[in-house]
Amino acid sequence: MNVNNNNNNSTPLPNVSTFSINTSSLKVATINLKSLKSDKQQYLLDMLENQNIHICAFFTAPPSNQAKGSDTGIIVSAEYARFIQNHKGFKGRVMKVDFFRHAWQYKVKDAQQQHYKLIIMGDFNINYHKFLKSQRKPNYKPSYKQKLLHFLTYSDNLVDIILLYHDVTNNNPYNTHKNNSGHHTRIDYIWISQNLVNDTYTSDQFNPQYSTDHMVMYVEFWTNNYFKLPSHAKQRQRNRQKTIYMYDDMSQDDWLEFFQHTKRLCEFQHLFKDEVDDIHDFNRLWDDTQRSIKEAAKTYIKSRQTTSKKDGHPLRSSLLYRNICFLQKLVIRLTNKKFLHNEFRIKLQDDWFYIKAKLFEIAGTYESDINLAANRKQIKTLCRSLMALFSIKMQEYNEEQMKNFIRKHCEDFTNNKKAMIILLLKEKFVLSF
Repeated sequence: MNVNNNNNNSTPLPNVSTFSINTSSLKVATINLKSLKSDKQQYLLDMLENQNIHICAFFTAPPSNQAKGSDTGIIVSAEYARFIQNHKGFKGRVMKVDFFRHAWQYKVKDAQQQHYKLIIMGDFNINYHKFLKSQRKPNYKPSYKQKLLHFLTYSDNLVDIILLYHDVTNNNPYNTHKNNSGHHTRIDYIWISQNLVNDTYTSDQFNPQYSTDHMVMYVEFWTNNYFKLPSHAKQRQRNRQKTIYMYDDMSQDDWLEFFQHTKRLCEFQHLFKDEVDDIHDFNRLWDDTQRSIKEAAKTYIKSRQTTSKKDGHPLRSSLLYRNICFLQKLVIRLTNKKFLHNEFRIKLQDDWFYIKAKLFEIAGTYESDINLAANRKQIKTLCRSLMALFSIKMQEYNEEQMKNFIRKHCEDFTNNKKAMIILLLKEKFVLSF
């Protein structure tokens, strides 16, 4: 699918992806990209699915012939796109989406007066520590570039969510960007309304597997108080993929393994010890319990998939693309911060026989000579090699499509003038690769 961008002349609809993800919490992220070619579009959507990200704001560097700030956009998963009420762009540099409410204002103060719950995120292009240092100067006055960050920093109703969950100091700067000279800075931020803080689950950043000089930053919310997600009946009506659990095929040993794994997950999250003081605590405890049961069910309860929505791009069904997806998910598991915990390590060890066989099968297919048993970096190397090959295949496909497009209309000009005239009379047509 094509990712729509915001520009100075028009405001496209927020991009709505069609993947199905874990909806017990709402995960919001921001990312800055060097470019957004067709192969990177696919990697971006895969990352959102693998990382369970529901809403993602993206920013790309525009080509030299376009105005600065013309490549901004927001991707919303299908589960949450139904709540969109309005969307607007502002001078190609800002894009906003309203959920539930109909009225809108560009200014943060106006939105606060309307009692909006705000999430402000993106690349501010301002070094956080230099910004703090500049304020120590006598008669400090924020520069034009610093005004927005200064306002957000000293707003009574807004919170820098990274500062809330992490100790950001000179020794631990929590950098989000690396320039061409290797210099690291913190220039990406996520601000949220103070009345949203109690509903946050976690906030962090990670390095995506595609090429970019920015980290992906995200904040995760509990959804109970803000969204009522579609029922299973509506999910079926929309022809989305559904998991069918085959309980009748389960043996007593299978049920015992499922019970033991669920218990370990609940103990790992201290669910049996948590106290419930109010409705928020109850909702969070219920969400954690529900997620633990679902996580155990994925592995220990037999299941099958039905009504998978088809994707039109031929390369998505290729063996190369499926191998890339396998490696990307494996890298996510290996680089998880909880990897060293016994629960995650034991689960990976249990699956290692299958994983190792699959890795050697992939390496043999593409004649890779790396030692897969050595370390995680070499698995990443194999994944990057396949992604580079996929980019070449995507470019070849796009070039062939372009040639077919030109060839067809050259033939129409000679043999089917009616079709050619109809094409020329159309108000607008766009080739997007």
